Formats: sequence, structure tokens, C-alpha cells
Amino acid sequence: MSVYSDILTAVKTVLDADSDLSGVTFAIRKRPFFSREHGDSYPLVTISPAAESYAGGTMKGQVRLRYTVTVCLWNNEAFAVESEANVLSITDRREAIRKALHRGTLSGVTEVIDVDYDPSPALDLSGLDQVSDVSVQQFRFITSEDRN
Repeated sequence: MSVYSDILTAVKTVLDADSDLSGVTFAIRKRPFFSREHGDSYPLVTISPAAESYAGGTMKGQVRLRYTVTVCLWNNEAFAVESEANVLSITDRREAIRKALHRGTLSGVTEVIDVDYDPSPALDLSGLDQVSDVSVQQFRFITSEDRN
């Protein structure tokens, strides 16, 4: 498998094992979306590839690449539950995701040497689909790989 595939799979594994995210379903998708037709239910976290970029070379025949992963929390139907508890569940789950992934390494992917974090808005008011409360975060996993 590719390094990008390994990263996506490891992100899902790490989040699925986090006790603060129990009851959440995780899915790797080519783009973030929530669909009842696909059997989705709330809360759902989608994990999607976002961008791949060059982060520089090294003197040892290595190249550094940056793999961006978009993690979307689909917490509930928008405006269906407008309460303090709902807002707190979004922020709690969001923090659990950040703490699980914003580390210098990623379990199971030896090429990952660092992680950058883009918090984006805590609650995407434009929404990705106007139907769900969506909270988006992006993680850029920096790798060191052979040039060959």
C-alpha cells in the first residue's frame, strides 16, 4: 500500500481506539460527505485525503512529503439539537480527535516524522451540506521517504 493509504488507515485506527470517541463511527472517504443512503448515522467522522505536497529534501537521499488529511465530525442534524450539551459534545469530540492525532508520529506509519495542524473553524457555519453540524480539522503528516 502507499504511504498515503497507510496514513489514512492509521488515522482511522487511532481514532477508533480512542475511548473519548466511543460511539462514533469512522469512515475513510475520497471526499467528506454524510449520506443516509450510504448507511451513515450520527455521530460520524470521515477521514479523507486532501493534498500531497513537497516539503523539502535532505542530504541523505531522502525527500520530505506532506500528506494532508481532512477529518470531519458530523455530529448531528443541524438545528435538530440546539442545546448547550450538543455544543459541548462537538467541542469534546473535536478535542479528542486533535489530541489523538496531533503528535510527532503516527502509530504504524514509520515514515511520519511530524504533524502540522489546521484547526479550521470549530463549527463550519457554511456546512459541507447544510444538513449536519460539521466540524472540520486538517492534519498534515510530514514524512521522510527514500527518493527512489
